[in-house]
Amino acid sequence: MINQHKRRTPKDPDDLIASLADQSINLTDLAEEQSISPATLLRWCASDTARKRFERHAAIYARAAQLALSRASAHAAHALLKLALDNAAPETARKACVDLIKLAPPHAPPNTPLSHPAQSHAVQDDEALISALSEKLTQPIEPTDN
Repeated sequence: MINQHKRRTPKDPDDLIASLADQSINLTDLAEEQSISPATLLRWCASDTARKRFERHAAIYARAAQLALSRASAHAAHALLKLALDNAAPETARKACVDLIKLAPPHAPPNTPLSHPAQSHAVQDDEALISALSEKLTQPIEPTDN
């Protein structure tokens, strides 16, 4: 039988790191999959080369998570806005307004340069929306027949 563990590095380091992140495979099987011994796998994982790859992968996973949260936040804000503008359910609208205000990112101080010219319009639109929602919050709630 030929010794299948003669390699000193994994066949596909990026695949190896993805498998480690997945946590669905044990280290012995992972080493075999990469055609290295478990001891070689552990040595490689402790190396500077692996550390740098781990850091790159962690940064990519963090960015992907941040994007997913941003997308979900945008969907939540749209759903809250629909509820906030619903005059048929004033208490739900009021609560949606409060949640929208909580979701709003902090605004830049007045004399802070904006990173993109289009942002000035977006900030004005945001401020107008927040102002309208705040105004709606101060309106008295009329009892409903429900």
